[in-house]
Amino acid sequence: MPCNELEGFEDWYLEMLDEAEELYLKLLNLPKKYPERKAVAPKTGLLKKMLKKKGLTIVREETFNKLAKLVTERKPYAPHVLYTSLGTTTISSKILYHLLKDPKPFVETCLLFEEESQDTYVKLVKLLASASSLLWLALSAFPGYCNIPSISLKKYGIEELGYGKYLKLFNVKNKFNIENVENLMKEIFVCEVYKFEERGFVPRDGSVFIDLGAALGETSLWYSLYAQNFTSLAIEASEEALKVLRWNLELASEHLKNANARVIPIKKFVKEGKDLKELLAKAPQDYSEAFLKMDIEGYEREVLRGISDFLKENKPTLGIASYHKWDDLIEIPRLIVESNDSYKLYLKPKVVLLSPPYGFTFNVFAK
Repeated sequence: MPCNELEGFEDWYLEMLDEAEELYLKLLNLPKKYPERKAVAPKTGLLKKMLKKKGLTIVREETFNKLAKLVTERKPYAPHVLYTSLGTTTISSKILYHLLKDPKPFVETCLLFEEESQDTYVKLVKLLASASSLLWLALSAFPGYCNIPSISLKKYGIEELGYGKYLKLFNVKNKFNIENVENLMKEIFVCEVYKFEERGFVPRDGSVFIDLGAALGETSLWYSLYAQNFTSLAIEASEEALKVLRWNLELASEHLKNANARVIPIKKFVKEGKDLKELLAKAPQDYSEAFLKMDIEGYEREVLRGISDFLKENKPTLGIASYHKWDDLIEIPRLIVESNDSYKLYLKPKVVLLSPPYGFTFNVFAK
């Protein structure tokens, strides 16, 4: 059973560290200007080969090239790299500590997922627990879905148009313009982290989309690429974010009109199921099969507890961000099942870093 692999995590982790140490020594022994740096991560590199057998993709030659360039040019990391590194190191170290101390909670939560997603859960937990040890290999690539320079937005039909009223302006597939930041554009429009087509987690015509943590409106507008005649409740607690969201809706107004779509910006922090019911009254569509997306910067579990009655009564489809706290991958699946034990839990099957489809499976899907 895949979940039981987590009970033997310590042996796997020590073996991985031995492989990482060997690569580290190779780096130290290279000439100062790294003329042979491509040899650091050959296609048969020990760490890459071992982790590939585990279903993980960690190291590529270009990653080492970037590392070598940073070292030789003594360039400081950009602020977002430091931010990502700090968050990853903290979460990774906590997962590592608790997994070594007692793997039982991870094993028990793993078993809550459908069998097809259990192997993915194991791979993801192992990767996260190892991230602080491997961070220097991947630079800023941990843990963002799409915070990877090699992704070409233009290749995916997204063109940068310069700066707009608030942020960078992007054109999406010649359908609408949106002001946003590059990382979110990659996460939502390239990786499509809230889409799991194989299991039916897709935008639907005539549906209600509950965009909880709507940010700048990017996920609601992504939804409009695939669905028509729907209503999105774009719920956001930050007035600053809502200011940009409202402007983005103006920019995309013609596209939304053509799709017969309503995106309703709402300033609110949802605390209880009755909050959602009141807001859903704004949607003309039947919300019995609503899609509830939640990404609210670490407050997901508090809201899940507050809306448990709503989930029990209505059972909307769920896509919940599960990466803000070290134990999100334990607590969030448990809270979903506790609210309604008929939910089936899934993770996208791919756990990759530097190759398509670019991303981890940090979102827990339920239906």
